[in-house]
Amino acid sequence: MRIGIFSGPAGKLFNIEEAISDAQAAQEAGFPSYWLPQMPMGVDALTSLSHIGASVPEIELGTAVIPTYTPPDGDGTAGSVSNFGHR
Repeated sequence: MRIGIFSGPAGKLFNIEEAISDAQAAQEAGFPSYWLPQMPMGVDALTSLSHIGASVPEIELGTAVIPTYTPPDGDGTAGSVSNFGHR
């Protein structure tokens, strides 16, 4: 059995730097994978995981259900990228 770390912005705004640090800590602690949820009206999980993967290439990344439809007024990917503007 393999056990990974499931993380996310529980009750606070998502911070990509914290997520990268969490994934690095999980990898250093020996966990094989790091998982993020897709949050409604929040950051896009796949975009976030791409940033994490660029910083922590040794860990496997995953997410759960990803919606295939995004309403025009709630583009999570654009919101995610603007949050990560310095990267």
